[in-house]
Amino acid sequence: MLKYLVCGLIGLEMGIAMGGPVKPAMATDKPDDLTTALEKTPQGILVKDYFDVGTSDLSRSKIVPSNNKLSPNTGVAQITNGTYQVGAVWSKPNRKFNLNHDQTLSMWLYFGDGHENAADGMAFVLQNDSRGKDALTKFPSDQKNKIQGETLGVWGVDDDKTISNSETLKSHVAQTAIQNSWALEFDTHLNMNNAFDQIGEANSFDLNTNNTPLAGPHIASNYPGKEETYSPHTAFSESLFGWIKNYVYYTSINHQGILPNVNGAVNGDNQPNYNFLANGQWHHVTLSYETASKDALTGKMTYSFDDRQLNTNAESRSGMSATVELVKKNIDPDHTGSALWGFTGATGAWGENNLVVFDQIPDLVDSDVKATLSTNGKPVADGGVVPHGAPIQLDYKLRYLNGSTPWQNIVAKINLPEKVTFRSATITNADGGQDELPMGNTDFSTRQVAYQLAHTLSEKNPWVTLSFKGETQTQGGHVPAAVSAFNGTEAATQATTPEFTVDQPEISLKLQTDTTVPLDNTKPLVLTGRVDLGKLQYRNSELRMTSKLNGIVQAEQPMSDSEQPGTFRYVLPANILHTGDNDLVLTLVTADGLISQPLKISLEPLESDTSVGQGRVQFTNTTGQLDFIEQLTGRAQDVFAQPGFSLAVSDTRRNGSWTLQAQTEPLVETQSKQKLAGELIYKTGGGAIPLTNVARPILQHTNAGTDSVTNVTDDWQNSAEKQRGLFLHLSGGAVAGNYQGEILWSLLDAI
Repeated sequence: MLKYLVCGLIGLEMGIAMGGPVKPAMATDKPDDLTTALEKTPQGILVKDYFDVGTSDLSRSKIVPSNNKLSPNTGVAQITNGTYQVGAVWSKPNRKFNLNHDQTLSMWLYFGDGHENAADGMAFVLQNDSRGKDALTKFPSDQKNKIQGETLGVWGVDDDKTISNSETLKSHVAQTAIQNSWALEFDTHLNMNNAFDQIGEANSFDLNTNNTPLAGPHIASNYPGKEETYSPHTAFSESLFGWIKNYVYYTSINHQGILPNVNGAVNGDNQPNYNFLANGQWHHVTLSYETASKDALTGKMTYSFDDRQLNTNAESRSGMSATVELVKKNIDPDHTGSALWGFTGATGAWGENNLVVFDQIPDLVDSDVKATLSTNGKPVADGGVVPHGAPIQLDYKLRYLNGSTPWQNIVAKINLPEKVTFRSATITNADGGQDELPMGNTDFSTRQVAYQLAHTLSEKNPWVTLSFKGETQTQGGHVPAAVSAFNGTEAATQATTPEFTVDQPEISLKLQTDTTVPLDNTKPLVLTGRVDLGKLQYRNSELRMTSKLNGIVQAEQPMSDSEQPGTFRYVLPANILHTGDNDLVLTLVTADGLISQPLKISLEPLESDTSVGQGRVQFTNTTGQLDFIEQLTGRAQDVFAQPGFSLAVSDTRRNGSWTLQAQTEPLVETQSKQKLAGELIYKTGGGAIPLTNVARPILQHTNAGTDSVTNVTDDWQNSAEKQRGLFLHLSGGAVAGNYQGEILWSLLDAI
């Protein structure tokens, strides 16, 4: 019995147009970016009661509703959505930022999906400009229809190449910025002009002091209205008459607290990371301000980027942060103790959807929530191990820290961690009273609990704890973090449980069949052994055997209650072993997912009668990769493999017979890692055979008294009369992308 393996790489490129050419590795059409962003809006708060849209004649900002049904009562500040735009939203006068007390605010930001073709970005701004909510960059009056995008609506304008003094130029640029301000920019477009003939186009802010460009899109801060924020440079013309040169001045910005740093901003090939900001994803940002006292001259602002993830709201393991000093008089020269705050943005020749969703604003409600997981009264640390069957208590403690209004209408959307069976829940109020969660409406098996708190949180009722009790399941393994949201009218926050591992009990198998001698492979081979379940108790009907033979997944074999408990019986089909050593791996799987330690067995068959002819069967002339390229229609379709792939089988035995098998895992998109809504199928005269992770026979062959070479792919065709060979079946919900995977081909010698 011979068996050979060969792997083939599958490439899939699809367009999602109803017509027109296909573009490799990308969709030929896509949903509108703004529509997509609003449909994926994260949970926030309604903003219309707390913000004013900028009232400057130039401002294009507005408040739009979320289109995500999973994020109710959420308002979205749309700063820009096209080319040559500028916009701003500012806090209402009664919602100013208090510079004399610690403050925390957080929001979700969206910068479009332009990547390397992104526009310019936006900026968080604190300001006491005399124009108030009219404040924006002072653009030249004759250029109202040509906004300089690099300003982001807050920095000054560097467009006057007639200024012949560097200090004068710094003063001019600073005076055109929003005055008495501090800005944290989210810059999605590099402005790097430094050639003589390009000066005066307001396109050089992203140069270092040595005139080299920044590494890529970035986050950074400084004071837009201060001259020292701007660093002058000199550009020279080509030499005239060998020695005379003209020169002009231009400026860049001194970037403070830059994220990411130079090393983090580039990929391994030293190219800018344009996936950092404008990548079609919502990004979470938290700003924490601290000041020693009302009389302190400075404060510290810490800004954390990507500190939560939208798909799970989990605390990100790849977030980054920076801390900078804020000189209060630079923002508040009149010592009022406060500042307007909000967002500005601007675009030039390239448009961009710049959107903001607020989930916590300062001096409204300052709150937090903490998730604590414990067993036997001891906290479970991140990455900890919990025994199976151990008691578990999960506490969510919500705290009202301070604010100008109570935290009202709080809805808890709790996702309970996996591998834990929860049985009860209680609510403990600050006054010590307890309430039972309405069990009639709570199904803990779904691991999701939604509940609206009966009372608001305020200074009089500053905290509440939701407690869930149960025990870990026998099914061991890793338990990922579970994220729960607590959304009220004035604030929305999240809590994340620690990742941990349930210590899986050991189940072992012991072989009793003697496999040290060659085995008769011409009839089914029965292997028997013992099963050690430890302290666990299962009926045989709750157990099944899984296996791999020479790396190929075999069909599962259920156990039966008619067999003796504590034993197993596993049957290999006749003629499945190839000549020489064969590697068999057996595992036992319980009905609730426990997996035994693998039992590895080496099997060698008796030599076959060679009278049928000497020789061997093997793959030959296997070349190329399988490609499927097609436009999506929104309907199910079968796509035929492109030319270029060849697969042949050589059998040098006169009377040899063989079976060709194939198996594959689902195809995965190379960037998003999403599985394709479809499957590979092999069409024969008898119908279509779906390919799965279990080897399936797709072709059988018997030699007619002579050896043979069979080119499998020669018979593949796609016509009205005949469809045969490898096809990709796509469902109507397939999404365009570049998908890849592998096919494992195997030969079964059937002599």
